[in-house]
Amino acid sequence: MSDREEPGVSSSRSPRSAVASVFERLPAAAVAYLLDPTPRVLRAAIAVCNRLSTPPEMRLLVAPEPLARLRERFLPASATANLTERGVVQLGRYDGPERLPAVAADEPTTTVRFVDDGADVETLSGGVDLSRCRSLWADAPRVGLQTPARRRLTAGLADRFPPGVVATFGAVAAAAAGRGDLRRGTVAGGDEHDPGPRGLAATPEGFDPVGAVLVAAASEGCRNDRVTDWVTDARLAAESTVSERKQRLAAHGVIESLPVGGERTHRLRLTPAYADCGPRALLGVLDRL
Repeated sequence: MSDREEPGVSSSRSPRSAVASVFERLPAAAVAYLLDPTPRVLRAAIAVCNRLSTPPEMRLLVAPEPLARLRERFLPASATANLTERGVVQLGRYDGPERLPAVAADEPTTTVRFVDDGADVETLSGGVDLSRCRSLWADAPRVGLQTPARRRLTAGLADRFPPGVVATFGAVAAAAAGRGDLRRGTVAGGDEHDPGPRGLAATPEGFDPVGAVLVAAASEGCRNDRVTDWVTDARLAAESTVSERKQRLAAHGVIESLPVGGERTHRLRLTPAYADCGPRALLGVLDRL
């Protein structure tokens, strides 16, 4: 496209539908570049790739701030980790001075820029040089997510706990994903010298995976030490985070501890008031705490 040509503009109801309109046309062997996405466009691209049975290879060139915001949201971050472990997604750091949210791909050649406008997103066809994306990618430092993949977490739960724990955790997470709860949480655990495992603080606007594991384990009467060991081994959160969550749930009458004879540990159990709660009700409890 020449400098004199005006790119075509189309309105889209959401970033997800805009990204899907591009990705769904690409063959499985295609390579797509997502350049400097906003947090909304980044989450949308991850959601689309997770839905496609044969997604293209996606190379993300992401600036530090949207990448940090992705890491702080367990649901989309763990979904991204699923894709990185499958080799579908790779991450590189974008340090360019311009803000150019765009997706570019060939086979067929596609270039689309995103312009946020309130609740909607406008897509501008053209204006992104695919060769520039390739050059930026070749020079970009590769980065990691520091968030465990949800599939791997689920498999790890199944290795150590009864099936009911896996089912409850999965149902609570699915309830959060179903309501579109991909908003910001607060990172907890670790410090600037030793980042350590990373967890998410419980907030009304975020999904708390540590709290979800605790209520799932309590629903099956699991031992506290085994829950703590699993959370830290999975690098989901630090031991102090698990303890803080457990104390908060106990203080609000959601879970209780039962002694295990002759051992320096205890079992977790949902209190009678919450023993029959479904996943949406348990998610509501975690939101309030």
